[in-house]
Amino acid sequence: MAKAQTAPKLKEPKQEEVIGLVQGMTPGSKNEWYVALALDKLKIDYIYQYMLSGGRGVRGGQVIDFVVYNPAATPVYVQGEYWHNQKTESEDILKQADAENYFKTPPILLWGDETDTKEKAYQIVMEKIGA
Repeated sequence: MAKAQTAPKLKEPKQEEVIGLVQGMTPGSKNEWYVALALDKLKIDYIYQYMLSGGRGVRGGQVIDFVVYNPAATPVYVQGEYWHNQKTESEDILKQADAENYFKTPPILLWGDETDTKEKAYQIVMEKIGA
């Protein structure tokens, strides 16, 4: 008697994680979403997408990923490898210097590989920003 053939097992499609809103805005990356979740969990006050010197609409302006208040206002940049690389390095340095001059404190840089999971983002936010 021939063995009954069974249908091959289908792989379940990997479900993409749903990214929510950060202060009413869709985050630009999962990394930003994970940082926002960490800040919320740690109960650190912040403003997401802080416009400095006119924001993107003005030459020389910029949008800082987060400004945290712990206790003083401090700029926080989420430096994903896609948008921040060797080609953008000099522009990034100028923007960070402008933010440091404005806020009178060095910006905090959170790199893509430090914030690419919820757990890693929570750890690095705790280390670099505090609770």
